[in-house]
Amino acid sequence: MAIDILNSLPLHHGHATNTIVCGDFNARSTALTADTISSARGRLMEQWIRTVDITLWNNILAPGQPTFISHSGTSIIDWFLSTRPLMAPTMHIRSNLSLNTYCRISQIEAYFRIVKECFLL
Repeated sequence: MAIDILNSLPLHHGHATNTIVCGDFNARSTALTADTISSARGRLMEQWIRTVDITLWNNILAPGQPTFISHSGTSIIDWFLSTRPLMAPTMHIRSNLSLNTYCRISQIEAYFRIVKECFLL
């Protein structure tokens, strides 16, 4: 199950300052994304997000914007998460570009500060 994979992810590793997780989770959550309904996967994701203290960017940057649109309705199933704040993030759900599917191209952009470590011997 997907939640088992998420639980196995190393969210903090060595010198890494931020871990970004994104994908089509097929999870729906009214509480987290302002989707129209919640699903069992969505409730599992809600619990995981609270447990690991990770930020879901959809609701902050694109609240209520569906990532899946079909003749039977819309949903927000593609999620972007990170373990630390992002610098100047923006998120775009592209309704004007097609993948020849019901999925919308979703993208998030942010700046990253690169820290160069110097060691004197």
